[in-house]
Amino acid sequence: MKALLKSKLYVLIWLVLMFVSSACMQKMGDKYIIDGQINESYNGKNVMLFKLSGDSILSVDTTVVKNGSFKFSGQEFIEDISIITIGNYPDKTLSAELILERGNTHVTLDSVSTVTGLLLQPAYQEYRDSSRILGTIWYQAFEKYRDGGMKDDGTYDEAYKARKNYKLRILRANANNVIGREIFKGIIIELWDDSEYDEIYALMSESIRTSPDVVAEIEYRKEQKELQAKRKETLQSMFIDLEVLAVDGKTKRISDYVGQSKLLFIDFWASWCGPCIADMPYLTDTYKEYKDKGLAVLGISIDSNEKAWKEGLKRVSVPWDMVLAKDEGEIKEAYHIFGIPYAVLLDQTGKIIEVNLRGEFLKSFLNQYMDEV
Repeated sequence: MKALLKSKLYVLIWLVLMFVSSACMQKMGDKYIIDGQINESYNGKNVMLFKLSGDSILSVDTTVVKNGSFKFSGQEFIEDISIITIGNYPDKTLSAELILERGNTHVTLDSVSTVTGLLLQPAYQEYRDSSRILGTIWYQAFEKYRDGGMKDDGTYDEAYKARKNYKLRILRANANNVIGREIFKGIIIELWDDSEYDEIYALMSESIRTSPDVVAEIEYRKEQKELQAKRKETLQSMFIDLEVLAVDGKTKRISDYVGQSKLLFIDFWASWCGPCIADMPYLTDTYKEYKDKGLAVLGISIDSNEKAWKEGLKRVSVPWDMVLAKDEGEIKEAYHIFGIPYAVLLDQTGKIIEVNLRGEFLKSFLNQYMDEV
């Protein structure tokens, strides 16, 4: 009898212990713990953990590096990617993207940071590592394609397709979690074909499709599709003649510059557009290389007032005429200018033969065009 009672007591104690253990595990099961490592030269400096929701910061947690290590813990958050970072510009900044999933995660902050976890994190880290490799291969092929002209041996297309198809494969396998969400947000603009876009869109959960940052990318794709369609309509059409203001204050028309050369490259820019001004030295090199073959350039500013335009002219030095659009809105609508720098290329008759060619792609086009004409 005593043995039976003793046995029942052991069973009861075992059940209580299991219950307590289960309760503790349940209580701790939705917590994340981050153990971080970093070079000891960062000792005493703050490490920050940013919990994000799209483009918004939900919270910031801060800790101090001690003996080359740091630690964070908190409630699991797997709806979006979070970021750990240390350092501020102009000092070197180290960072790592991670998923705040339950359990232990190890982070090593370095020039190339690494993150290891239990569930979603390993898959996300593998995706980032593979994407980085495929992206490097694609960019190397892009440089070869760019420097070699418009003719490609196929490596550029192959590298681009390999990178894109890999992303789509991982996205399809993670369509309803944070990994798929992150890939979908980044690849939307590459899904140019509507049937391909519709297929991927249908896979994503409603919560992902309606999140503000994803909606913004979807709207951007829509705008770019519409813009491309409008710009395509301008190809092989005649230029639209509008009034412009010359530096000497005289009113002129675009037609005053058309037909004076084999090709006229119209560069739309503005004093407030840093990329426009930064591109001008490269465009100057192209102009000098091809001017004797029949290339002319005309710079048209879409600044809203003459004063801003003339202030902008002080920052540039180019060997071609610079003019100001008399009606900023009219010229933007006429040439479908939704962003600058932007350009149209006219032949000697004033027909638009290409739009928005820049850099080495412009040189490649000029080489081919000059040989054929």
